Amino acid sequence: MSEASGAPEENQLYLLTNVDLLKETYLTDVTPLPEPNVERFPVMPIGFTASFDTVYGAYRALRGDMNQLLATSTRGSRAAPAPPGALARWLLVLAFALRQCMSHFTAWHDRRDLVLRPLALQHATREELRRLPSVPIAATQNEDQRALLQQIVTSWLPSTEDLELPSNIPCAEGAVSGSLAEAGQDGAAPCRVSLWRAVRWELRTTQCIGLLYHKNFQVWHHRKDLLSRALSTLPADVRAAVAASEAACNDYFERHHAVSFTDLDERLITARVFTEWDAKNYHVWLHRAWFINAFPFLVEGPRWAEWCAAQAASPQQQQGAASDFHAAPADSLPACPLKSEVDFTGSLIEQDWWNNSAWCHRHNLFEQHVAAAWLQQRRAGTLTAWQVRAAAHAVLRAEVDFALRWAVHEVSNECPLTYSLSMATLYQRVLLWLHCQEGACDAAAEAAPLTVVSRAAPWGGLQSRLPVVHFLRGFALLFYMLRMLRAEVFPVAEGYRDTLYDTLSLVDRRDHPFVVQLRDAQTQYGIDNLHQVHAALYHGCFEFLQVCWVNYFDEETKASIHARRAPEVYATEGVSDALLDGAALGQTLHALGAGAPPEEKEVEAWGQEELCSLFLLVEASALATAKQLIVEDEVRIKYWKREITTVLFREYN
Repeated sequence: MSEASGAPEENQLYLLTNVDLLKETYLTDVTPLPEPNVERFPVMPIGFTASFDTVYGAYRALRGDMNQLLATSTRGSRAAPAPPGALARWLLVLAFALRQCMSHFTAWHDRRDLVLRPLALQHATREELRRLPSVPIAATQNEDQRALLQQIVTSWLPSTEDLELPSNIPCAEGAVSGSLAEAGQDGAAPCRVSLWRAVRWELRTTQCIGLLYHKNFQVWHHRKDLLSRALSTLPADVRAAVAASEAACNDYFERHHAVSFTDLDERLITARVFTEWDAKNYHVWLHRAWFINAFPFLVEGPRWAEWCAAQAASPQQQQGAASDFHAAPADSLPACPLKSEVDFTGSLIEQDWWNNSAWCHRHNLFEQHVAAAWLQQRRAGTLTAWQVRAAAHAVLRAEVDFALRWAVHEVSNECPLTYSLSMATLYQRVLLWLHCQEGACDAAAEAAPLTVVSRAAPWGGLQSRLPVVHFLRGFALLFYMLRMLRAEVFPVAEGYRDTLYDTLSLVDRRDHPFVVQLRDAQTQYGIDNLHQVHAALYHGCFEFLQVCWVNYFDEETKASIHARRAPEVYATEGVSDALLDGAALGQTLHALGAGAPPEEKEVEAWGQEELCSLFLLVEASALATAKQLIVEDEVRIKYWKREITTVLFREYN
């Protein structure tokens, strides 16, 4: 075959297309085994290529003996001698098999099974391949073919140096004593193959598959399983030390395995996939999320002292009036490992603000490694409740602002609107959890999930145990978000809509500057989804209504609300101006959602009566918004009708 020209990853994979060279050199003594016919009357046989039949015929023929050989690699004195070069040929055949079918689960499993057995892998090197009895290079092979063969072997088989520990490092965890051929025999030379060096070689070798076939789940499962199974071999005290910090992790791997943490860092390959190929790849995002959780120091949040110092050094991060929304955006976190991961999501969002995967990953970072981590520290007694409230309010308020600025930038983008709601809701859950944990509600909060609306303990029936003022403070960011949607985002959406309709009503509009700009910068989806701001307003209102009804109100309060305004009022009269008091709602949002710190006494005088009035005011606003969305969002008209029914009859359970 002619030589490939392209990226190194493409060239490495292209080498595995030389199936005839493999057959003529290493498979001369192998009788291909055909695919078993499991159907008595096959409807239509699969037309495999000749290369596929050659490779998988050899794969089937060799697999039984190779698996039996691998099984003996952990049996000590019962281990059978390894035929010279057999395992090296097997590893090479597995590479060719994966090139023919990248999603072949069994081939990936067989390859992983070999790599994770140092006793066997030491016999699967380039040096061992030369010992294969059937390998004498054919006399018909010219110099180019021999060079190509050498290139294939170099790219897809490890050398002894790749796997073995340097002479100055004694055998340690991950390096196995004994060998496949000599295990249990007196005087046997110890096996110096390091499991972590083997994992490093495999990660490097299969990187080309991850980059070029990044939508293939199997390659990411392979990489994850390699690392997780290698980690499981470490003693508990070593695992704890490795997870403590990047410096400690790197020190361990370098001293015991001559491997650096950078060699194992899966953030590098995932970042390449996101920036060069596909920034929304579900499998790659899952793999990255698993990796940063496997090494907790990668997402370690700021300590309290560091956070306070950052607040003091950056006055714009102090909580203030809504005018701060127009100030230069401030970082939500001070310098820490977690901030690096958050900044990474920010860079991807800046490249494509429609990237819902990046938004979701960012949300998980703040939920798991900020909110949940701080609550864990509160449970351990290292932070006070006031410290958690203050830090959570500052950090999550900055995230709400971050999202709303992107909503202003692209008013039809649902991603930042959903994200801002999730951050505001997360703050409410944090405060509610704090009250429950501190004995104001129920000791069951210790094990309660952070983001679940439920009537079960400790979240149900809070009215008798939680004052209104404490309950409402949890909605500070939600009301702030609703106020900023009304004041900042909604006018932009309406202005865009008015300009669009006015322009499209012109007779000669094709060359209008606005239409030209629209064609260059906007999609039909964006034009059709200008109602997303209304949807965000509705979902924010619904969140408040649902938590009040499910978590807070007792049956007596619910009955009083029904008495004050029965559902039939909406059904017969609609949402009248008297019910939909926009001025009153705006004043309430300003009072409750001014972005003030949670310790300020904005609603100290509020009681159950005021809360019920607020509930009815928000309920009317939600109904009016949902009715408007029936007209504007024709695609989801059934969804909005169902939402109207839910709010109308207060079926929040």
